[in-house]
Amino acid sequence: MTYLLIILCLIILFSMKFNFAGINEDYISKNSIEPIKGIFLMMVFFTHFVQYIPTNDIHNQFYMFLRSYHGQLIVAPFLFYSGYGICESIKSKGYNYVKELPHKRILKVLFDFDIAVLLFYLLSLYQNHNYSVKKMLLTFLGWDSIGNSNWYIFAVLFLYLFTYLAFSAFDYRTHINYCLCMVAVLSVLFSATMALYKDGYWYNTVYCYVAGMIYSAYRPKIEKEIFVSDKTFYIVYLCLCFGFVVSHKYWNNNDNIYQLTAVLFALLVVLFTAKVKISNKLFAYLGRSLFSLYILQRIPMQLFKGTAITNNIYIYFVVCFIITIVIAEMFNRTVNPLWNKLHKTILNLIGRVYID
Repeated sequence: MTYLLIILCLIILFSMKFNFAGINEDYISKNSIEPIKGIFLMMVFFTHFVQYIPTNDIHNQFYMFLRSYHGQLIVAPFLFYSGYGICESIKSKGYNYVKELPHKRILKVLFDFDIAVLLFYLLSLYQNHNYSVKKMLLTFLGWDSIGNSNWYIFAVLFLYLFTYLAFSAFDYRTHINYCLCMVAVLSVLFSATMALYKDGYWYNTVYCYVAGMIYSAYRPKIEKEIFVSDKTFYIVYLCLCFGFVVSHKYWNNNDNIYQLTAVLFALLVVLFTAKVKISNKLFAYLGRSLFSLYILQRIPMQLFKGTAITNNIYIYFVVCFIITIVIAEMFNRTVNPLWNKLHKTILNLIGRVYID
């Protein structure tokens, strides 16, 4: 895995364009965010892949050390950018976007997720695994799993719900602080509740979503203070690096410190892109297809586990990666039209209820 990591790092390095003097004005635009999400998706792929191979080989030791160091940090940018994007959409599209969150975001994500769960269920039937009705129902809700990834989707669904509740309760145009505070409080309650039932990885990065919303709401003020000069930028960045190193040292001692470490890491990534632009078509594609690639990547890993192909982890890795892209593309081209038809039906029902 270490050699694969080196290849990934080299591709990233050759995709970079440095801007030491000045700021990349589009550093947090959609086109700039997609390659970053693609890179971290690859890190997630690595993290999942090593769960299906022996890791005690000397060639895997450095990667396993890095994996233990970054922990859940590789998903921190996803949550930060998600919170940022939602807040930006609310600011630009208004209350109509807030009203559409339950069906355009929450229900859409749950629909896509449940279709993916069905694919995992078919795989389980092929591998002669049987599950109870209760387990399947909880799996469709994201609370349980039949081999699929689930905690991230479960957390995101609630974060979208918190956003809907907060921005429905207050007028964001005059009380944006109230909206953000409500999302933050609900996120804290979510983390405290989940801590009673689930392991830390289920909730210890959700504050990144709130941080992304705050960054969107106060972006002009933040940029005015940080981007005033290169000297100021580098001083702020070094301070964030110092804070990250210190908090990371103690992050396993307390969930709140873990959350703080994740937020600091996400901020470091965001500000890094203000100086370094990454342009790579593959990473951009991965970032655009984030959901399907994330949720389906375990299928080929599970399908080929224990077969002759796993005798060579590099062939195993490449095959799993290619198949993931293929089934993700098929998933997008099939599920999206299905959702569009279902969504029209939902809108018609909502319209009828409203008229009645």
